[in-house]
Amino acid sequence: MKKFFKGLLIIILIAIIGIGSFFAYIYFKNINNRDPYTLIPDDAIFVVETSNLNDGWNAISQSKMWNHLKQNPYFAALNESATSLDSLMKYNKTMDMLLSDRQLVVSAHMISATDYNFLFVVDVQKAGQASFLMGALNILSDYSISKRDYKSIEIIDMLDTKTKETLSFAFIDNLMVGSYTSALVEKAIDQKDSNYWLNNKKFQLAKKETKSSLFNFYINYKIIPDYLKCYMDESSDLVNALSQTMAYTSLKCD
Repeated sequence: MKKFFKGLLIIILIAIIGIGSFFAYIYFKNINNRDPYTLIPDDAIFVVETSNLNDGWNAISQSKMWNHLKQNPYFAALNESATSLDSLMKYNKTMDMLLSDRQLVVSAHMISATDYNFLFVVDVQKAGQASFLMGALNILSDYSISKRDYKSIEIIDMLDTKTKETLSFAFIDNLMVGSYTSALVEKAIDQKDSNYWLNNKKFQLAKKETKSSLFNFYINYKIIPDYLKCYMDESSDLVNALSQTMAYTSLKCD
């Protein structure tokens, strides 16, 4: 969970650099308007989305649940990244200008038998097309930045020289996709043209229930038994039954 907030913070910073660079350079280029769900691999455990990145974060940070979690000792290790993110996003007119109407989709995926990680997809519109974005990223200190090619898509790897953690991300049309697990970014590229979630009738039915909401949460019951192995030694008959009889649940926050 600590990587969730750290990853979200860095992804937002990269998006801001890209968007800001774009406005400064005034670089216009026709690109495809890709749906963020085209970059979410088909094995998502759950998906969180907001249609307005700035308003979505403010809604979370001002909620009673968020304030309660911050006081819980278990979440003490999250405070540094979460507080930095809160300071960046809250009551900031520049952030409101740059991030309003920017869609964010975050999905969780199993990366081993007992562990999972997050994939972030942000709609940066034309920002990622600025040719000098790599140079602009150098303002982020304590990171070693490199790039590589994967199936004709450029992946940028940002190595934190202190923690030795690497955040990988790529720009695909109007979207930026990133994760602390490089294999998830590669899987997003592998499946980018499959339209799995867009053609999934059961998921689209659940999604319609939260269509007008600011902040949405979707659970994929098929993967829940594998997810619970991160916390339980034995499988649950109830969970297994749910995974076989239910497809998706949608929750919303207005």
